[in-house]
Amino acid sequence: MSLPERLASSYPSIFDPTGTNATSKQRAARLGGWLRYRDLLWRMPLLCLVYVCGAVVSRHLSLEAVQAPMIWLPSGLSLAALPILGPIYWPAIFLGQLLSGILFSIPLVQNIVTALGITRLSRG
Repeated sequence: MSLPERLASSYPSIFDPTGTNATSKQRAARLGGWLRYRDLLWRMPLLCLVYVCGAVVSRHLSLEAVQAPMIWLPSGLSLAALPILGPIYWPAIFLGQLLSGILFSIPLVQNIVTALGITRLSRG
């Protein structure tokens, strides 16, 4: 028995406030949907933070005379994360690119265009 099914069968009145006497599987389906969206609340900020940390590491790996780093770790992260986690995580990639651009003092218009381009390329 999965966690949503156990919770729904243990606390039927909480997960069925309408009092329609739904079965535990129906209550579990409603709860399971909520649990999926609850994961977004911690996965998106984490993905965004990892993206920004990867940008900082890439920037430190670059040569001082060159403005752009030769290895951009967040692009690999975004190309791997979106197919694995799903396209619903594209805002984390977009926000991570915006934050890393702000961190490196990139002009706003260039930063937005870059963030849109990277997000679009990552989504496929």
